[in-house]
Amino acid sequence: MHRHVSSVVSSCYFHIRTLHLIRPGLTLAAAVSVAVSIIGSHLDYCNNMLCETLQRHLDRLQSVQNSLARAVSATELRRQMHWLPIRQCVDFKLGFITIQSHPHWRAELFGQ
Repeated sequence: MHRHVSSVVSSCYFHIRTLHLIRPGLTLAAAVSVAVSIIGSHLDYCNNMLCETLQRHLDRLQSVQNSLARAVSATELRRQMHWLPIRQCVDFKLGFITIQSHPHWRAELFGQ
């Protein structure tokens, strides 16, 4: 798990540095779109593996998300983006996958 988290953190910081360089030329909407599509997808990758991981791994990923938010926008605008903290994101994704995999629950919740 340590190797996976280190790889994700390294890759994300590379993209954050690049985003920080081009950020002045982007609108806020474009910057958020780039951040979510490139870096956000790295943070979301293999969330089910992070369910039982050590808190220090989640803290490293949380620091990446915080750096990403700083690179995208000013402090006030960051509050408006409503990004879940990493631990809550992992729990949400795991719950969503669980509900989607059970046809009875999916039919009750989503009317399918």
